[in-house]
Amino acid sequence: MIQRIQSVWLLLSALIIVLLSRLPIYVGNLGDGSIRELMTAERLHMMILALLLIIIPIFAIFLFKNRSAQKQLIWLHILLNLLLLLFFYMAKDAFLQGQEPKFVSSRYGISVIIPVLSIILDIMAFRGIRADEKLIKAADKFR
Repeated sequence: MIQRIQSVWLLLSALIIVLLSRLPIYVGNLGDGSIRELMTAERLHMMILALLLIIIPIFAIFLFKNRSAQKQLIWLHILLNLLLLLFFYMAKDAFLQGQEPKFVSSRYGISVIIPVLSIILDIMAFRGIRADEKLIKAADKFR
C-alpha cells in the first residue's frame, strides 16, 4: 500500500516525546533563590507512559499495509497523551504539597506543551491516512 506524509508525522510525534526526559514539567523558586524542577524521570508511571508514547507511533509506521490498525494506534496514542497531561497535573499537585519551605513562585515547564504537540501531529497523521484511503477507493473505482 502507500505510505506518505503520515510516516513523517508519526516519527515527529515519537521524537518530541523523547524531549520529556530532558525538560521540566514544573519549576518552582524557593525563598532562598534556589530552583526546584519536577522532571518526568522522577515518576515511574510517567516514565513508562512516555516510553509507550515513543514506541506506539514508531510501531504504527510499520503497519502501513493495515491502515485501520494504524488509525486505532493513533487514537490510542492521543488518549495516552491526554492521560500524560492528567499525570502532569497530579504530579504538580503532589510536588507543591510536599515542598518545605514553600515556593515563592512556580510555573509549568515547557514539557506540558509536548503532549499537545504530539496530539496535533497525530491528527495530521490520521488525516494523511484518511487521504490515502480516499485515494485507494478512487483508484479502485477505475478498475
